[in-house]
Amino acid sequence: MSTPTHTSVQSVQRALADDWALLLGLDDVGPDDDFFEAGGHSLVAVQIVARIRARHGVEVPVADVFTYPTVGELAQVVVGMLEAGTSPSLSPLGVEGAGRSA
Repeated sequence: MSTPTHTSVQSVQRALADDWALLLGLDDVGPDDDFFEAGGHSLVAVQIVARIRARHGVEVPVADVFTYPTVGELAQVVVGMLEAGTSPSLSPLGVEGAGRSA
């Protein structure tokens, strides 16, 4: 079994930045941009997690978007999961820890 060495932090950052820009209606998102300061909320966080799952094949808990709110921080989490080959189990809806932010 091999680890996905082709996935770099920069490529995950670019993908996350593209998704955040699209979902938040922004022109440009960088690695230090904060999801919530940019207008993100829990419903968009669920969409971000769904895009991570579709693009990278890992189940990132929605709570991680709250814990690691910058593109750079969340990219590190995704790459760490990819390298470890781990994905925490979520509730059937995949929204564990989504909170009540709106």
